[in-house]
Amino acid sequence: MEDSRVNNTLSVEYVESKLEDFLSDLNSNIRISMLSFNQADKERMKYLFVKLKISVKDTLRELQVHNRENYEFLCGLCDKKIFIELGNANVWDSLQTHEHFEQLYVDFLTARLQLDSESDMAMASDSNTDSSIEQPEKEPSGNASGTLSTSVQGSSSSRLDKADVNNFRFNFPLEKNHSEIKNKIYPSNLMTYVRSYDRVQDFTIQRAGPMRASCLICPCEMNGIRVSKFILANHAMGQKHMKAASNPEVLKILQNFHLSWLKEETNIQAHQVFFRPKTFNHLTCLLCHNSLEGKDLKAHIKGDKHKKNVLDLVEKNNPNYLANLQIEVYGITQEKVQLNGKEARPGRRFIPTRRKSTKPLELDTREDSPEPEVHNIIKAVNDMSSVDLLKLLPNRMKNDLQFLEMVIKGKQSSINCRLCDCTIPEDLRALMAHLAASILHIQQRNQKYTYFCEICNVRINSEQSWIQHDFGGPRHKSMAESRKLRVTEYECTTCNAVIFGDELSLTRHVAGTRKRGKKEAKRLPVGVMALFKSKQAILSEADRLVAETEELVALNSMRECCADLERSLNEVFEQCKVYPFGSRISGIGNKDSDLDVFVDVGDMYLGLQLQDPPDQVQLIRRAAKAFRNMKVYTELVQITTARTPILRLYHKPTEIACDLSFRHGLSVENTKFLRLCLELQPVVKQCILLLKRWVGFIGFEKVITYAFALMAIFYLQTNHYLPSVATVRKMSKGEPLVIGGWKTISNCPPVGEIRGCVKTYPDTVDVLLKEFFAYYGKFDFNNYVVCPLVGYTVQKSKFMEDNGRQLPAEMEPYLQQLENAEYELFRANAFMCIQDPFDLSHNLTKAAQRGTVQKFQTMCALTLKFLEGGNA
Repeated sequence: MEDSRVNNTLSVEYVESKLEDFLSDLNSNIRISMLSFNQADKERMKYLFVKLKISVKDTLRELQVHNRENYEFLCGLCDKKIFIELGNANVWDSLQTHEHFEQLYVDFLTARLQLDSESDMAMASDSNTDSSIEQPEKEPSGNASGTLSTSVQGSSSSRLDKADVNNFRFNFPLEKNHSEIKNKIYPSNLMTYVRSYDRVQDFTIQRAGPMRASCLICPCEMNGIRVSKFILANHAMGQKHMKAASNPEVLKILQNFHLSWLKEETNIQAHQVFFRPKTFNHLTCLLCHNSLEGKDLKAHIKGDKHKKNVLDLVEKNNPNYLANLQIEVYGITQEKVQLNGKEARPGRRFIPTRRKSTKPLELDTREDSPEPEVHNIIKAVNDMSSVDLLKLLPNRMKNDLQFLEMVIKGKQSSINCRLCDCTIPEDLRALMAHLAASILHIQQRNQKYTYFCEICNVRINSEQSWIQHDFGGPRHKSMAESRKLRVTEYECTTCNAVIFGDELSLTRHVAGTRKRGKKEAKRLPVGVMALFKSKQAILSEADRLVAETEELVALNSMRECCADLERSLNEVFEQCKVYPFGSRISGIGNKDSDLDVFVDVGDMYLGLQLQDPPDQVQLIRRAAKAFRNMKVYTELVQITTARTPILRLYHKPTEIACDLSFRHGLSVENTKFLRLCLELQPVVKQCILLLKRWVGFIGFEKVITYAFALMAIFYLQTNHYLPSVATVRKMSKGEPLVIGGWKTISNCPPVGEIRGCVKTYPDTVDVLLKEFFAYYGKFDFNNYVVCPLVGYTVQKSKFMEDNGRQLPAEMEPYLQQLENAEYELFRANAFMCIQDPFDLSHNLTKAAQRGTVQKFQTMCALTLKFLEGGNA
């Protein structure tokens, strides 16, 4: 033992040998022996190993602390020393907290330091001295000291000597994030929102793309969803993130991660979206699956492996921010339009392909495989720099040039249109407006185009509206300068489409219109044919389903479940009240249906408070915490990313699955309207119940049952068998109830009074089903919206053009909502549009894809054919 000590300190060799012996015994003898210990002995061992774990963590912490370099500064006015530990705080921020720092700094910058001639000569002769604020290229080893000494002009009692000036060094990074980098991956609006939750000064979350974000301290990846305040706040409020944000070691690693990037040039900084902090001096490259030291960062980025992976992402049009800056490291620019590595020249035809490997592309030669669609995409204007006004017309209007001629009279010039026999001012916008509005020119062109501005995500159906579109709007202004240089107007002559965007926009256009093989079902599922095999079978099944729903409503189980929920929640939220809604309440549910419940924790029914996503998430979590301690509730699931966050649970005594929401009572009002329609026309209840069975046999992704119920109601509205929401509202006495800014129905008149204003459906449910399938099998979902509010279809274009001013007067609440700061647009550009009768900004089928709509209409046609074939 004595030989192993040097100056009363254990030698490295001795400590190393003891640790290796312990690890060897632990991995062999000790661990195996402990398996045979009794429970009491195991508990004692567990206690000792926990103490060992704490001791090891403390030792590691001490080793890291002792390896750090410290900075020491001396104030020249008060002689107070300022100690700053490297990695523990920002040097610049720490110096500014000193009371004399501002005076010393201003004096230094304004050259008010009075140096005698000897000091000046000494400074001039010292090549290592800089009279300006100096940032050393390398961090000083050991303790670096700096003296902040100065003298006020006119005073001779305090002067800086040569040593003082040589040591006047602020060791803080002057570099900053490039503006485009900061705006893209650390946008201030999102980062400030996150910081309000985790209280961490440095950026804890990094946004890498429109649907990609990463937490730098958990770490967690948030991919596949739109990066929004709600998503980031939901993550920042999580236990894992909050624990990491309160760990000093984690925050030191995070700070060093950001500082390491600030020291690099802009195009190197752009690569930080691929890296995550690992330890204080190590990073992980997610793109290359490598771990590396901070000093090797630049070499790794410029290496062949990382370069290949970055270029592969760019070729595949991966939606990753800063790609233009990332590839600058390798001397590559994006000046030319590239589609998967192929340049698109005006008039050139191309077939976009995605390179997934280096193997040659093998074409599908099966007989039923679709031919790849060839798109002829050209720039709308070949030479934007031309001074000739007529050459600035888009290619789709080139045939009109034969009727136009420039007329110059003196100093004034105009354009003469021989086809319309009129004169047009020498203005491009006025000329295009004339060509777009003139019936003669439209007939002469005989082509109808569709228009899409990807920057604003707006689809427009007419040239006139396209000309009026604001290409200098907020979204256009917020684009990065590098992208502004790339966006322009393109024309796809194959699809007669006009696209305003960049190369990625063209790729998305081609991908969205690519022809697919014929996959349409040629026969109905066996279950559907059995369900609709005869008229008698349809009527019998309808009666059975109605009887089942009536029996369900008569049971006390739902009331018992709601009573239990209210009692349980009252322990957390005083005087809360629950409101059941949904299919079980409206009368179209079954024993397997969930029970939807709105929980009012205090004056929330009208949606006047606690409506923000963070508030909603907190309510969900508080309720979940209360239910977790009660044995009657199981299978708790918090769904906080939905449009309306919900808490899902199972009530064991009644065997009912419940979905709890805390937003407002609008869904309750929806259920009331649905029940009203079922009472007015009992046949519609039979129809909806049979449609639910039909949907169950086929399956349509992203379309909820409530949407099919509204479609059935809407069809009857169009034939005056049911009233529209607006009609019922007019018949009601008093002002309508407003919930969350949306008008509902209050003081509804008696059912008998409303029934007198509509026709009675004359046939049975089998006939109504045929009419439903015939109507929606040919419905123009591309151009029209199903609107139960007014009881007739509304053109999609009216939602997208002229700020919605062409919409029916009954939709005034929707226009009022658009004036709010955080408004929500109705998704009229979706493939299928079923508008909620009260929340007019909500498209119930906005997530339905093109294939789902095609499948729905195909099945409608096949079912109609089956019903008309004598089987029903």
